[in-house]
Amino acid sequence: MASLKQLTKRLFGTHATPHEQTQVKIQRVYTGLGAEFGQPITYGNITFALKREPVAHRIVFAVAHDVFDNWFEVEPLEEGVDKEKFNEAVQKVLLLLNAKDVFTQAAVFERAYGWSIVVIGYQDKASTLKAPVLLPEKIVSLEAYAPTMITDIKTDKNKNSPRFGLPEIYKVEITDTEEVEVHFSRVIHFATRKTERQWLGSILVISRSHLQHCSPRCRLLRTFPFQHPPSP
Repeated sequence: MASLKQLTKRLFGTHATPHEQTQVKIQRVYTGLGAEFGQPITYGNITFALKREPVAHRIVFAVAHDVFDNWFEVEPLEEGVDKEKFNEAVQKVLLLLNAKDVFTQAAVFERAYGWSIVVIGYQDKASTLKAPVLLPEKIVSLEAYAPTMITDIKTDKNKNSPRFGLPEIYKVEITDTEEVEVHFSRVIHFATRKTERQWLGSILVISRSHLQHCSPRCRLLRTFPFQHPPSP
């Protein structure tokens, strides 16, 4: 009968011990984000983590909701306008547009995937959503979309343009079978984590090592809920 040491050599190599190879296999498989150790994290891995990892769920959903739970008031720029009545009128419109839920969802998408957009449904004179906003009369809808719902982005190629390199047209998947192209003037682009030269992307990528190795604090967070959500 083969010994444990002999079986280990056959399975993992001549110089490996059972303890070492077990640790390697744990690192390769149980990363907490669905990706193997050392591999880039995909949108699919992030979605997997949001569904399965309590810490990932908390630092994405809890913080996004905390940002907008207290909402805000709007003050007029003009002098002599009744601030209370002005804010009340604005809040009625925002309520009809379901703005609080839409912006909260956009914040969830932005924290999870690194960026998101809100498409503003204008009542205007343009013939299609692909055209710039033309003589807008009012806003009739707001809708949040994650990068997983955006199938293509055309960027501004004009080097003399102030928007050079930035998105110009978004192709958005509005249903399982339908896509629509949307001009940037109809979009609010959410992306908040930026260093001097680059966007940092998903908050989960920044927290990757913590989620992968599940430190004692991570295990504690899984066991005991926060009194307050963590900082962004």
